[in-house]
Amino acid sequence: LDVMTVKQGPHVVQHGLVSLQWGIVADVDIQSEHLRWLGGARFTVQALLNILRLKRYPGRLMWLPETSTCKPPKVDLNGSIHVEISDGPASGTGHLLDKSAASQTLCDVEGKEGWQVMDGVFVGVWGVNIRWAAEDMKPAPKAELDDGCIDLVVMRDSPRWKVLQMLLGVEDGSHIGKNVCEYHKARAFRLEPYPEGDCGKNSYLVIDGELIARGPNIEDGIPCKRIPFEYAPVDVTINQGRARVFCSDLVPGAVALQDD
Repeated sequence: LDVMTVKQGPHVVQHGLVSLQWGIVADVDIQSEHLRWLGGARFTVQALLNILRLKRYPGRLMWLPETSTCKPPKVDLNGSIHVEISDGPASGTGHLLDKSAASQTLCDVEGKEGWQVMDGVFVGVWGVNIRWAAEDMKPAPKAELDDGCIDLVVMRDSPRWKVLQMLLGVEDGSHIGKNVCEYHKARAFRLEPYPEGDCGKNSYLVIDGELIARGPNIEDGIPCKRIPFEYAPVDVTINQGRARVFCSDLVPGAVALQDD
């Protein structure tokens, strides 16, 4: 199973297995905590509320596509990022960025061959490591457990009906190909949430359902000491096949998730 490594600055590192969320998906996840008594329906209720008061968030997304010939970044156990950058399209050679751990980030590859950049207003960005995020949620239908990629589901500035269509389609993966979002397979990406948002508000950054950062103007009662990251750029790299999952046979009555 691939493992995501999320890094901010020289020392703040966290790992994840499922996803990194920013924008409406993260907002729904965190803001629905008070609705836990509704069970799984809490996400549907909160999603409808957030669509009605839809917010857009300025930011920047940079990623290395799966099809790129550039080698993906690697992260040491101490959090140092190592990136091999091609010297040119014809040379096929590369060199290791000579950066200290304190200054080494994926912004060093900006403008380099193979990296894509998206800058502007977003409704949300969802970086997903596995196909199913829940038994009734299939955000990344093209994801594999150990393909060395993270699947980016990107919602640009969209009208409410498109956001609703996208969130409804996540249940079975039908949101892909309906022109309601963009879908990219990436071997690494950098997300830069800009501090200013609608009405001075900001979003959250969430890994595997756990809050890791929030905008500076959000007041939700969560103590700051429980939030390890700042609302600032994060670098996400993939460690292919780093985790191994052991499980027994399905218990009687259980149903395996299968694709059509």
